[in-house]
Amino acid sequence: MGFALALKGSAAAALAWLCVACAAPARLARDQAEAPGRDRPLLIEFRGAPALSRREAERGISASLDRYVESGFDRAYLDDALDQLEEALAALGYLEPNPSAEIRLHPDGQRVVFELDPGPRVRLGSFAVRGLAGLPAAAGLRLPSPSLFSPDGSGGRWFARGRLEAAAEALLDDLFSAGHLEARIAEPLYLRSGPIADVLIAVEAGPLQRLEALEIAYLGAPPPGAPSLRELDGLARGFVGRADTPAARLALAAALEQALAEAGFPDARLERERSQRELPGERAIRERIGIECGPRVRIAGLRIEGLERTRASFVASRVRPRPGAWFSTSAIDQSFRRLYRSGLFEQVSIRLDPGPGEERELAVEVREAQSRELFAEPGFGTFEGARLRAGYRDHNLWGSGRALRLEGLLAERAQRSEIGLTDPDFGGEEVLGDVSVGYERRERPAFTREGLSFASRLTWPLAPAVQMTGEYRFAQSDLSDLAVDPGADPELASALSEVDVASLLLAPAYDSRDRLFTPSRGLFARFGVEWASALLGSQADFLRLTASANWYLELDREPRSVLALSARAGVIAALGGSAEVPFQERFFLGGPTSVRAFEEDRLGPKDGDGTPLGGNSTQMVSAEWRRQLVGALDAGLFYDLGAVDPSGALTIERSLWQGGPGFGVRYLLPVGPLRLDLGYNQDPGPFDSTWVLALAVGLSF
Repeated sequence: MGFALALKGSAAAALAWLCVACAAPARLARDQAEAPGRDRPLLIEFRGAPALSRREAERGISASLDRYVESGFDRAYLDDALDQLEEALAALGYLEPNPSAEIRLHPDGQRVVFELDPGPRVRLGSFAVRGLAGLPAAAGLRLPSPSLFSPDGSGGRWFARGRLEAAAEALLDDLFSAGHLEARIAEPLYLRSGPIADVLIAVEAGPLQRLEALEIAYLGAPPPGAPSLRELDGLARGFVGRADTPAARLALAAALEQALAEAGFPDARLERERSQRELPGERAIRERIGIECGPRVRIAGLRIEGLERTRASFVASRVRPRPGAWFSTSAIDQSFRRLYRSGLFEQVSIRLDPGPGEERELAVEVREAQSRELFAEPGFGTFEGARLRAGYRDHNLWGSGRALRLEGLLAERAQRSEIGLTDPDFGGEEVLGDVSVGYERRERPAFTREGLSFASRLTWPLAPAVQMTGEYRFAQSDLSDLAVDPGADPELASALSEVDVASLLLAPAYDSRDRLFTPSRGLFARFGVEWASALLGSQADFLRLTASANWYLELDREPRSVLALSARAGVIAALGGSAEVPFQERFFLGGPTSVRAFEEDRLGPKDGDGTPLGGNSTQMVSAEWRRQLVGALDAGLFYDLGAVDPSGALTIERSLWQGGPGFGVRYLLPVGPLRLDLGYNQDPGPFDSTWVLALAVGLSF
């Protein structure tokens, strides 16, 4: 469907037309058979109200006009469009707009002429809110202000009635939430004097309804295991002396019922008796809550439904409380999270079977997610060039929750293959074990590394959002295509020797991000200690410390706007008999995932030919503003600064810091954002580019 919009001033002599052809559905064609011209385009004309722009008119009524055509020209949808136009005019300062619509047949189609009679346009004069003097809650109320209902936010422009009315409704909601349940706000009073309107909002707050006293008691003797009255009084104490609103009463009941259910009494019932006394400007409420606990429920067994590949034992291992234990709501909530975190289920439901008995079954119903996949992901990286990543994954091997992965990467400057196995219950509940073996060949600006690798990793939770990772790593390294001259520096020659590295890593992490690939809120922080030693099978001894923190602040939801901040640091030092840290273990900066004003690895010390040498310490900070443009397309403005110090100093001199601003676009894919960034080097060296273009998959942090 389509239509054309044209705007015309009241003094113009000719009509301005824009037409778009419409393809009507079958129903519409039947309805129009008796109406000549209805199968032609819909033509729209606007007359009057030159202050209402064409874009504003289109945005306001396009959906209603689409429905008008789709319904077979139902007049009700034109009335909707008129209401929308009236609101748009009122927002521009027209206090009494009166739009109308005339339908005419035309040789080229149906024509709808909107006559926009806006009436006089009015500016805001004085503004006052009366009736809140001496009200204790006044300081916390969202009081209307001129800036809220002026079109440009200044308070001195054309009067916007709709914003004022919305602000009055918000004030009424605040009064209600503050305990003034009988509050009323009269219709705003407009006192016009020519083109100026003075506004008065009269408020009748009514009495404050407040919970004066609360008594909690068991109806009869409390059964064994029931929370003590002292515990329940502690939960309810925060409600006494505060506003007695429906929301507060629901929250109090929910807190008491939650405490009782947690103790094993899911059928507990509350009986509430209330009385009130009138005080000057206040209604004091006294409430007595009687508790009937009902039976204490013990879990008799688990009933698991919906399984296809997954073993029942896998689900049962993640569900609490277990058979024989008392019912607990917190255990149910934890079980729900465990099952979802496994990644094997797209839907989970856990409920207690109804019934009066003291022993009842816990019903667990799941719907399994797709667990097997063959994938092929073509791509392009600025440094790696064209690439193809492909493989096979089974996230539920033998129905045990174990994950098998076979992956390979083929690129112009990198080749990698890996086989790995992940066990979610390695050595205990919620202890994730992972083992992998792989081969990698990767070209870097200073050298090419090729070799086999082995890694074994354990991850276990320490607290909510906190986990610990321990890893053993062995990496064989054969270096070739050396771009640096090992004969120029004896220390460098030692670092360039081909050595095998074996190390242990211990890394706690805190993660409160709302999403993994495109976070908009939360913090991710990680600290790592890595030790390489001959005792572990390493040909080099060193100690590496790393720390990073990424913080995300959501500025707006629609359109999506996020401020992302990052800080990273690392230091590495040779130990024992090792004269130097192996070259491939040094820190390098530059590229799409670090300082984007530099090409891959090229920030930091270089030799006489411009080959990067890396360093034994590094630091970096980044700030990025990300904003949604349209749909899955985002834009970003960023500033990256980083430094690499060959000496390994913990405090890096200011002169070594380099970087610059940049901007980019991102397109959100299922595997992560496809990102194109353009960085500007503020102080390029003789071997550096001023502008650096980087293409990568995934955010920089």
